[in-house]
Amino acid sequence: MFFATPLLRGVTLACLGVMCLGLYTEARAEEAHPEVAVLYIPHPDDEIISFGAWILYALSEDIDVHVVFLTRGGASIAIHPVNNRLEAMGRDPIDVEEFMQGRIREATLSMLRIGVPEKNLHVLDLPDGAVTPEQVEAVIRDFEARFPGASHRSTSYHDRHTDHRAAGEALLRLYDAGEVSHARFHVPLYHWDDPIPGDLAPWSEAWEARYHEGLNAFRLWLPEEGYYSVGYKSTKDSIDTRYEEPRSKIHLPHEEVR
Repeated sequence: MFFATPLLRGVTLACLGVMCLGLYTEARAEEAHPEVAVLYIPHPDDEIISFGAWILYALSEDIDVHVVFLTRGGASIAIHPVNNRLEAMGRDPIDVEEFMQGRIREATLSMLRIGVPEKNLHVLDLPDGAVTPEQVEAVIRDFEARFPGASHRSTSYHDRHTDHRAAGEALLRLYDAGEVSHARFHVPLYHWDDPIPGDLAPWSEAWEARYHEGLNAFRLWLPEEGYYSVGYKSTKDSIDTRYEEPRSKIHLPHEEVR
């Protein structure tokens, strides 16, 4: 089920400054930290946009963070501006497989820059745009078996994007069934103005440079090395906003829309 692909040169991916707490209450939202956290990421770039600041917090707490890319992002329409730019340079267009490799390559670089070990990055190949809760449940069960009692984190079941919502629904089902004991749900920027619940995770200015370097990985245009700035082309507004507002918004199981 795991997909391994060459990503960086010589790398193969295997399948306190000032603390700003906002509304986030660590005792309520985090309790006693599990030693391992597994993050279920629907598409490459969701990990830096919706989870990146919390990942930096978790690493500062010595939590063993695992990032699971559920899809390789092949359904994105960003392939068209990528190929338009390549053709304008006199280069051949890339196909969907090369495009997906590029997406994972830049997401990998981003996570390495903020400090997630290469061995903790896992790439699946679920169908982008057609992910089901049942598929994600199987993935979560696999990681719970590897890391019993881990904190499992996904995008929110309130999310309007179907893949994001499927990940959240899967995690909520398993939490309700008692198959996982710790579940948290991350809210994307495009829902921050909506009445979706959530608190802001801790943030330290000491992490800012690393976070910016993680964001910058999605802006790289180095086609000769397989970097096509896909994340920036597909989520420009979110990435630009994250330079100013890095914090992650997170809610608990069964927090409903207000």
